[in-house]
Amino acid sequence: MKHKEILKLLFFSIVTAGVTRYISIYVIWDSMKNTQINFHKNLMDINTYQQKVVENFYLEVILLFVFPYFAAILFYFFSKINLRQKNNFLMFIFLFTILFFLSYILIDYSYKILK
Repeated sequence: MKHKEILKLLFFSIVTAGVTRYISIYVIWDSMKNTQINFHKNLMDINTYQQKVVENFYLEVILLFVFPYFAAILFYFFSKINLRQKNNFLMFIFLFTILFFLSYILIDYSYKILK
């Protein structure tokens, strides 16, 4: 593997983890807080509240497990990364998975420290 491709992959995984964490914190959790406030003010019933919670949960799961891989596949084909392996694409996805989740955990940890 070339160092240039590894650096591209590292940078891309950090950016993807940052975008994923930003969407998770500022979009989904703010929506959940508004839903919770509306429920406590009796503006919605329990069925609507449960439906909104489940929808937010599914959005979070899709955001964490589908969005990064979709972005990684697009990045792989548009940047033409050559890892010089027999299973080039599988090696790319494996490295991306490791780097993405490490970046995501570090961003989450640093967010909690700074908060």
